[in-house]
Order: sequence, then C-alpha cells, then structure tokens
Amino acid sequence: MRLKTYTAKSLPEAMAKVRERLGVDAVILQQQDLEDGGVRVTAALETAPGPAGPFSGPSGLEAFSELTEALDYHRLPNGLLDRLIAAAGAVEADTPTLSLAGGLDSIINFGAPPAAATRKPLLLMGPPGAGKTATAAKLAAHARVRGAEATLITLDVGKAGGLAQIGAFAEALGAELREARDAESLARAVNEVAPNRLVLIDTLGTSPYDADGLRERLKGLAIRSEGEDAV
Repeated sequence: MRLKTYTAKSLPEAMAKVRERLGVDAVILQQQDLEDGGVRVTAALETAPGPAGPFSGPSGLEAFSELTEALDYHRLPNGLLDRLIAAAGAVEADTPTLSLAGGLDSIINFGAPPAAATRKPLLLMGPPGAGKTATAAKLAAHARVRGAEATLITLDVGKAGGLAQIGAFAEALGAELREARDAESLARAVNEVAPNRLVLIDTLGTSPYDADGLRERLKGLAIRSEGEDAV
C-alpha cells in the first residue's frame, strides 16, 4: 500500500482530506499533533498497489515516520512536506534517503543560474553567515563571464564590514553597487537600475526557523516596479 500524509488545522479537517482523496476505505495508520496546533494524519489504502521499497512491509510505517520527523525537524512547510512525503513514497528505492532524493527530483526543479537580466530582481535571504553576499557575487560573476552586467543592491548596511565586503566584490566584478535600508529605498534602487542588468538583492540575515520573522521581513521588502510586483 502507498502511505500518504495529510496536514490540517484540526483532526476533522484532516479526516475530510483523507476521505476526499483516498475514499472511505482509507486506513488511518498514525495521527500526530503539530507544534502549531495542527494535525498530521498518515493514511493508506490497503488495496492500493505501492512500490517495493523502504516504506513497504512491517517496518514501512516506522521508516515513513522517521522521514516525516526529519523533515519536521527542519521546519519544512506542511504543504510542501505532504507533497514531498507522497512523492518519496512513490519511489522504489533501497533506503528512505534514496526515496527522498527521488521525491525531491520529482517535485523540485533546479534550473541553471541566471546569466542575464531576469524579469524580476533576485532576492537572497537566509540566516546570518549562510553566504548570501558571496552567492550574490558568484551570480554576478556568472553573468559577467557570459557578457551581461549586474547590479548588487545591499540591505545589509549595518553589519560591521558588511558594506565593505560587498563593495569589494562589486569593484572586483565591475558590478554596480547600490544601498537600501527599507522598502521605499529598495523600490527606488530597483527602479533606477537599467532594464538590461541582472539585479541581485542581498538582505539582512533572517532565521529560517522564525516563520513570523520571515513573513514580516518579506512583507516589509515588498516593492513594485513598472506597475507590477518586483520582489
């Protein structure tokens, strides 16, 4: 049988998802109360064929639960977790890790780095020390060797040495450097960039485990360019 997870705000809502997608013959194998107050239900159809692999047989549910717990530990959004778990459960592999790799391949596409101007600016966000500034510089270098020009816009103007670091990168790459401190100055900086340049925005460090902080940070940086959403 193929295992699937369904996450909802309450158990009745989760059960309704199970009935809607698997039917009334679905078997509830596991129920988990989430930290945010929601509920995750693991369900399956006993008669549904499933791939042979780490989630089949007597130890299948345990392996499935361990993978779910690992993704929960890394605070994967519930909707993405459910999709990824379902995709991993459909992969025939020798280990849960290989099943997860197959699931990632099936739902997440990794494209090539941009080598020229994009329709919208690219904003880099992550925890302090994750390498946002260095990544911005690498993307600018990638564009330059392919004949395109880049503009680096930094919001990290308060960190000691932060402005000097990105300034050194910009100078070495021949890239344009602009500064911004809030949504208004960021919008102005973006709108002043020539349309044929790749725009890269380097932000302040933000913890990926702080959902409210991430939401507020992105909301505060929402800008508009040429009458449409730019970031």
